[in-house]
Order: sequence, then C-alpha cells, then structure tokens
Amino acid sequence: MKKVTSNSAEFPPRRCTSRIFSGKFCYNRCMFIIPIRNQDLSVKRLPLITIGIIVLCIVIFVLTYGRISGESEQIPAAYSDALRAYADNSFLELPDAFVDEGPRAFQKIYRTHREWMQEYAQHPDEMSEWVKNTSGHTAAPSAKHQSDLGVMADLMNPSSSTSKPGPTAAMQLTDDAKADMLRLYLSTSATKRLLLQNTLDERVASYFSLRDSAITNRFGYVPKHPGIIALFTYAFLHAGIFHLLMNMFFLWLVAPQLEDHWGKRVFSIFYLGCGVAGALVHHVTHLGSEIPIVGASGAIAGVMAAFAFRFGRSRIHFFYMYFALKLTPKTGTFEAPAHVMIGFWFLGQLMYAFIADFGAVAYWAHIGGFAAGLAVAIVFKVTDFEQKVLGLEPEKFKPQEQAPLIAFSALPKSSSTLSDNGVHGRAPQPTYRSGPHPRELMIDEVKNAMLHGKSQGGVLEIPIADVAMVAPGRMDRLGTDGLEVFRTSVPKEPAFLFALVIRKNESTAQETLYIVNAMQCLWRNILPSSQQGAAGNMIQFVKLLLRQNSNITYLHGPGPVGAHNMPIYDTFGGFLRHLQKRLNG
Repeated sequence: MKKVTSNSAEFPPRRCTSRIFSGKFCYNRCMFIIPIRNQDLSVKRLPLITIGIIVLCIVIFVLTYGRISGESEQIPAAYSDALRAYADNSFLELPDAFVDEGPRAFQKIYRTHREWMQEYAQHPDEMSEWVKNTSGHTAAPSAKHQSDLGVMADLMNPSSSTSKPGPTAAMQLTDDAKADMLRLYLSTSATKRLLLQNTLDERVASYFSLRDSAITNRFGYVPKHPGIIALFTYAFLHAGIFHLLMNMFFLWLVAPQLEDHWGKRVFSIFYLGCGVAGALVHHVTHLGSEIPIVGASGAIAGVMAAFAFRFGRSRIHFFYMYFALKLTPKTGTFEAPAHVMIGFWFLGQLMYAFIADFGAVAYWAHIGGFAAGLAVAIVFKVTDFEQKVLGLEPEKFKPQEQAPLIAFSALPKSSSTLSDNGVHGRAPQPTYRSGPHPRELMIDEVKNAMLHGKSQGGVLEIPIADVAMVAPGRMDRLGTDGLEVFRTSVPKEPAFLFALVIRKNESTAQETLYIVNAMQCLWRNILPSSQQGAAGNMIQFVKLLLRQNSNITYLHGPGPVGAHNMPIYDTFGGFLRHLQKRLNG
C-alpha cells in the first residue's frame, strides 16, 4: 500500500497505500529480491475475479494518471505559494489546518512566532522599546525575510519531521529572529498588513481547494475525513506505473489459487474485506491524518496471508541482485516455500511500521490487511467452511496430496480398465515379490513407438507397448538413499525424476525399473515443443506415453503435489519406497 505522498522535495505529503514492496521481499540499497513466478500455480478454472481486478486497476490508472500527475505538481505549488507569502511576512496568521500539515519543526516555529505576537499585543510599549535595544541580524529586515523562504523550504522536507527542530529551525527561535520579526511588523502599515493577510488567506484557500478536489483526496482514504465509499475505492487507485505493476504482479502470483479454491463470490468478498481492514488499521494508527492512502496492497497483503496459510508449501521462484562492495552486481535465482518468504516480508512490515512509519508507504495498512487475511484463512480451516458453508462435495476439498493428476483428465478413453487414480491402467496387476534393482536410463529419442536411450553404457530400444507403469515426481531433497543408481548423471535439487516399469511378458511378474533424470533427456528429439523446462517436458512426455499405450498405469504420489499436480517427494529414497510399495501390491 502507498501513502499518497510526494517525494521529499514536495509538500504537503500524500500517502500511497503501500506498494507491497517497499522492499517487498528484502529490498535495500545493497540487495533486491523479488518473486518472478509461482512454481506450483495450477487452477481448474479461469480466475475471472483476479483478472477483473487487474484489468479494472489498469483501466482506472489509465483514466486517472494524467490528472493525478497534474495534481501532484499543482498542489505542492499551491502550498509553496502560501508558504512563501507567510515566509516573507512571518507575523501573519495561518489556519491551524494548514500548520498541522507541516512537519513538527515548522509547527514549533510558527507557534513560537504567534507567542511573540501575543506578547507584543499584551505589552506593546515594552516590546517596542526592547526591539529598539536589540540589534537583530546585521542584514536589513527585508533581506533577512527574503531568506526566510529558503529556511522554510528546508523545514518542509519530511526528513525534518523530528521532535526537535534542527539547526535551521533554531535560527528562527532566537532573540535576534524575534527582534527582526517585530521590527518588520512595526515598519509595515496597518493597511499593508491587511492586504498581506488577505493575499495569504487567498493562497491558503486556493491550496485547500486544489487539495480537497484532488482524485486521491476524494477517492483515497483519508483518516481525518473517513468515508464508507473511500474504504473500497482507495484500493483501485495507484500513484504510479511501478506501484501498479508490482501490486498486480503480486496479486497474480497468489490470488488465482485462492479464487479457484474458494470460488468467485467468496474470494471477491474476502479481497474487498482485506482492503477495508487495511484502511481501518491505518486509520487507528494515524488518527487525524489528512494524508490520503491509495493502492491495492492492503488487500493483496491479505491474499498473501491466506495463500501462505492455505498453500504455504508452494514454491516461489525468486530473482535476486546484490552489490558486493558496490562493484558489479551479482544476480541469480532461487526457490523457497511461500510461507517462509511471506513470513519474512510480514516481519519486515512490522519492523518498518514501528521504526520508519513516514514517507510514501502505509505499512500499517499492509499489516491490517495481512492480519485480516490470515484470520479468515484460520477461521475457514477451523470451521470446515470450505466444505460446510460453501456446500461443495467433500472430495473436491480433499488436501492436494490426495488429488489425482488432473493434467491427464482430458485424455481419450479406451476400453481398458480405469485405475483408481483416474488414469487408464491395467488390471489386475501382477504381484511384485523382491523388486527389481533400479537402473538409470537416459532417453534420447522417441521414434516408431520405441524409446531410444542408454542405460549403464548400453544402447536400449524399449517398445512403448512394454511400459506398464510410469511415476513422475519432484524430489525437494535428494538425500542419500538409493542415489547409487545414478552412475552417469548427477541430479540437482530439486530433482525432476520419473520411473518407468517395463514388463515384457504380461503373464509374469518380471519387471525392469528404470529411473530417468528429466534434466538429462534430449527433449528436442522427444517432444515437438520442449520449451517448458524439465517439469513441463516431463509431464508432456508422460502424456505422450499414455496416449500411445492406454494400458499404462499412472502412479501418483502419497504427499503434496506441485505444478500440473506433479507429485512431490521429500527425498529420492522416499520415491523408491513408494514405488516398491505399489509394485508389491
């Protein structure tokens, strides 16, 4: 989320409900880490609500960006004009609302000036005599007050918003500054003072008019002027192209699976509710603030929290870049579970909220949306909402580890028996007694219904008709058990492997078990299109086998599934043990 704030040279600040990434996923001057894809993204239905939110945010951005950009220049300019009128004649009065929008250093200076004027009004003769006996600055009053504009401009920098004014502010609170201000007041006629005050009032009124009519103030959420409509509309406005793109990218990473799982209606209410929760938490932590917030990241933070709870083992692919001793940047990629990285991100938001809650990012809106999303996901889990309230069939909500491989559900049917995993298989299966020792196989080509490859130094030709079972899987860790089978290639974690059980004689239980490393296959000679990476190519290859031999049994795993519902195993040893258990009946 973002506070609609301008940059440090502009004033007053506007806050954007944060970009989910004010360092989303660990960004600072030396390191940048950002997710680039969800490795396990798999849905059964088109995520129309997610796509609709993205399209709506883009359309609104296109329609409003020009005006928001213009207002981001006009409003600070109007504020500067009013400030200049005051800086040139600091004995004038400003509305409290105008002063309250400035940093605390400026507020202290202005209120000290008002105390001086009140002191003069109470003791005019004594103060006039004091002014005569006080030297003030050596420069003429007019020249001195001309320089006040630079002093005030320094104070308008949001980085000066500290409890104590800095050296520049201290210059405005000395006896010399007091004498100069009163000397200027005494040297200005009453008629001119009235004209100057009217000019200042007009400029302040112009600033307030521009500010109040701005899109970000009308449709963004302003804690001092809360509105029910703004609780929803603020999440569809964005302050810049980077703000928009990052938010929409993160939404696409995590939202489709939740929408697919919960349904469009529940997901829509959930998304809007998280956005409202983010705004309300920001409201509570910024009571009286006139800075509007805009952006979808409060709502997206809630979606991230629910995703981490519901699909926390999904693996996210990240890109990183860091600078070692400020030299050439180092780049690379890595994978990590969603719940780990999202958890780190949330801890970062908490840290920034407590120690750096100023500038352009509304950290508390993130925290509020995240907390709401996590709470909803927990309640759904505890109450069995997904089964009882949504009224869907229980089997549709079995944990993913129990789901069949839906990637093969569209294969043409045959007259063969349907196996228990939903893929055409053979029945009955022969009893597997001792189990064959697994061999490594590297497949080079599929031609004329034959698999061509190498195994333990020998050239092989295996008829697809002899393939009795196929078992693909991703190994998160290789471990040590069973790795001696790999004599030629060395799998890398996570490893994408599949097993082929070859049975030459259907009347016997004699079988040969081959283990294939998907990273070592010559996919360009096997598949018409092999640009999907090892996992995608392996799935396409299994589909190819099943189409050419409908008697092949597809073996799904006992644990969680990943992209295309591919079984995931903790170790290679676990993969082999599962194979042996199934082959033994």
